[in-house]
Amino acid sequence: MSKRKLTAVPAQRMSPKMYTWVRRTIIASIVVAMLAGPLAIILTARANDESVPVAASSFPSQIVSFSEKVASDWLSGECTTMPVTSSVDSCFGRQTNDRGKAVPHDTFTFHSGSTESVPDAGENITTVYVTSFQVNQGGKVYRLHVTTRLVRTVAEGALRPVLAAEPSFIISSLAPSDAAPAVDYADSVGSESPTVQLRQVLENWAQAYASDDRDQLRLIVAGGPSGEYPGIGGASAERVQVSSVIPRVVDENSVVQVDVTFAGEEWVAKSSFDLLIDDPFTPTPKVLAWGPAGKGISLVPYQNNLSSL
Repeated sequence: MSKRKLTAVPAQRMSPKMYTWVRRTIIASIVVAMLAGPLAIILTARANDESVPVAASSFPSQIVSFSEKVASDWLSGECTTMPVTSSVDSCFGRQTNDRGKAVPHDTFTFHSGSTESVPDAGENITTVYVTSFQVNQGGKVYRLHVTTRLVRTVAEGALRPVLAAEPSFIISSLAPSDAAPAVDYADSVGSESPTVQLRQVLENWAQAYASDDRDQLRLIVAGGPSGEYPGIGGASAERVQVSSVIPRVVDENSVVQVDVTFAGEEWVAKSSFDLLIDDPFTPTPKVLAWGPAGKGISLVPYQNNLSSL
């Protein structure tokens, strides 16, 4: 099967908007068709039906309380005691001597929640929950996104939440990023290996984002509008792991999912991101945008520019 052309109708007979919708729909169908058994991690790609944020009062209290505990553990520098999937590090990249060292923050509060119904290879439906918290830190506002799903325990037969991805720690960005459905590309079809050049660009981005080096971020996000691209600040990127590279999934741009282990002066925490990349397999890949892990299909080029925040 060709990865490059997935259209059932010649592209030139459709408008660009319709062409993009058809490609995304076909990609979603292929992913769903190739899943076998229960979902081990989140995997959804509905392009024509975005979920919307809901108020705390209407979001499942079990999910909110679970996610709040995960967020508290992540921010406080502890390992979480909450159940996690096999792909998630319950200590968030922290070694023994790193534990108990809190990520600097003043307050964190529930911001919004979104859900997405995901069919598996059979006729079962899995609901994915993305709970977003607002984190205030020295005048900066971040979103900490906690992604969970419900699984049925063998012993009790009851449903319980499990953490399905590393929490994502990002500067508050466009509202659609909070609202869009979550997608985990780690095991999806079409993933390709990153090039040496792409790895270097991702390393450079992670270091600049960690240290809040806005001059470097502006160079990495070349060709965008004038203005600054803010990062975390006061940290470095100790380790950058590429989970997947999904080519040509968003208007011919690619989505790359990475895990970054940040280290501040007195804290360490692992976080996951989706990055929108132009020309990922050329000598000069370009970063266009970044957001929480699983939000790749909703990323908009240059959305992290301060003028968009």
